[in-house]
Amino acid sequence: AIKLTPAKKGSRSSSGRVIGVDEISVLLRQTLALRHPTKDGQSVEKSIDKRDVALLATLYGCGPRRAEVASIKTKDWAPDFESLTITEGKGNKERYIPVPPVFIPFIKEWAEHYCPRPDEPFFCSIDRWGNINRSKLTGGSIADIVKKRQRELGLESLSPHDFRKT
Repeated sequence: AIKLTPAKKGSRSSSGRVIGVDEISVLLRQTLALRHPTKDGQSVEKSIDKRDVALLATLYGCGPRRAEVASIKTKDWAPDFESLTITEGKGNKERYIPVPPVFIPFIKEWAEHYCPRPDEPFFCSIDRWGNINRSKLTGGSIADIVKKRQRELGLESLSPHDFRKT
């Protein structure tokens, strides 16, 4: 006779890590502080830095999945940027997310710089010359942005999902 035994319940340690407040503060401040030299010897902020700071603030402050961030349209933000409605979430569920007040200025600055129309993607691609293309980012490009900023600042390895654990 065959003796059946119940399956052992296993446990998995979660992958990824929690991002500390001090670490996100450095990430946002250092990205904003980046200056880029011009041909005439001046230094300027670039659109890409403003977009990336708003993107990182949204990831950390609201905890959306990267595909949800990619699908955010301007109309999904409350007029004062105090809340965000995810309309294309997992399971096609709509959910409302309050935005912590400390992150609102970063998001507003990007919106004022970019001036998107209501049905346009809020986080869009920017070419290597700094031109805003108004086409939406993909989940993969969001992961690339997070990795790029992490490497630039010499921080411990980061992924977009790490922002959800915080």
